[in-house]
Amino acid sequence: MSVTITLDDNLVAQLQSQAEARNLSVAELALHILGEAVTNGGDAEWQACNQRRIELIRKQFAAGLRPEEADELQRLQDMADQHVERFDERMLDDVKQLYSKAKRIVDASSG
Repeated sequence: MSVTITLDDNLVAQLQSQAEARNLSVAELALHILGEAVTNGGDAEWQACNQRRIELIRKQFAAGLRPEEADELQRLQDMADQHVERFDERMLDDVKQLYSKAKRIVDASSG
């Protein structure tokens, strides 16, 4: 699917400058920024859940947990695993992109 957005000149200039500094096209940088924004949109909710998870972990070792707290902790641990997994996937994608760019540079210089 393709979407077109209109940006003001100041924002375009900032994107161009940052894209050049990172050796990316403006489109690649914009996609990266938008992807980060969408992925991190639930950060406030995640932080609240993670804070509760930490509280339950501390309580687990200090005084023990009631069965419903243990269930809650397990649910929050599962959420934490999913949250971290998204970062792992993005980091792997970034590494793949860097590898491809490095390979193109090496191929161009040896060809």
